Amino acid sequence: MKSTLRIAAVLRLGTVLALGAWLASCAVAPPPLSLRLGDVRQSLMTPIYVAQARGFFAEENLTVERSPFTSGKGAVDAMFAGSVDLATTYLGPVARAALEAMPIRIVSTLHRTVGNQRVIARTDRGVATPDDLNGKKIAMAPGTSSEYALSLLLRERGLDFSSVTIVATAPEQMAATLEAGLTDAVITWPPHSENTVAALGAERALVIKIPSYTEMSVLVGTEASLEANQEAVARFMKALVKAEQFIAQNPEASLALSISMLPEQTPAMIRAFWPDQRYLIRLDQLMLTCLANEASWLQSRGRDTLPTLQFVPFLRRDYLDRLSPRAVSLPPSP
Repeated sequence: MKSTLRIAAVLRLGTVLALGAWLASCAVAPPPLSLRLGDVRQSLMTPIYVAQARGFFAEENLTVERSPFTSGKGAVDAMFAGSVDLATTYLGPVARAALEAMPIRIVSTLHRTVGNQRVIARTDRGVATPDDLNGKKIAMAPGTSSEYALSLLLRERGLDFSSVTIVATAPEQMAATLEAGLTDAVITWPPHSENTVAALGAERALVIKIPSYTEMSVLVGTEASLEANQEAVARFMKALVKAEQFIAQNPEASLALSISMLPEQTPAMIRAFWPDQRYLIRLDQLMLTCLANEASWLQSRGRDTLPTLQFVPFLRRDYLDRLSPRAVSLPPSP
């Protein structure tokens, strides 16, 4: 009798397991979706590269088509033109777009660091200290965060933009511009800053960091693109949250992935800046404060189109609110 009961129990268990396996095989995978991303190809965007390399996008049945850009402004311009659905950028282009009442929305930060923006000056042009920038020509990419970062450096030295001559220069042209002697200095970011030092030669290059400037990269979309791609963006953010956790737990493996995804940059360059970068998928008060500071500076230069501006309405906090509520530390939307 006991033997018969044991056999019956085993048969029932086998039936349950078989049923579970059958139900699992019948589970419908989410439909495939795709997103077009404007990618500022830098190690600062490592959460995106980790999400792709580790298969986190694939787990969400999401294809991400990345288009490369040399500046966050370029990526944002492409987004407004409809060439991409989302863009990686920095706070400067976001502040400008918001002040111009453009329908830009911040979904999340990606990284933050201090000292990433830097001035590279020619010592053979009489620049031995930051004070010597007075009266010099400085190459800068207009409309980028370099403009605000340079303003902080000049203000710390009792200078302003009237003290220097700005030469509009694309980021990828910085090295050639300074090497040719068309300017006395440039302000830019990696890899362009390191390429400039290499082209000029370390003995002729003075590297001036700007520790008062906190740099943040952000993921942005237009209101229309976010509405049209709600499910795809939700899957994208789910993959980014996984990537953030992976980076925190596996920093060396994440560094290796970033290096492999950026073959145009030297591993030594990426490694040099890695310790100073914090990869955080967040919406927090520090981001709002930094954004407001850049906007206030733009307004002081007479570029404002709105008398006062609150940036909370420019946030799309719903994605992170659902995925990682602790990552959102902001006042409620008005």
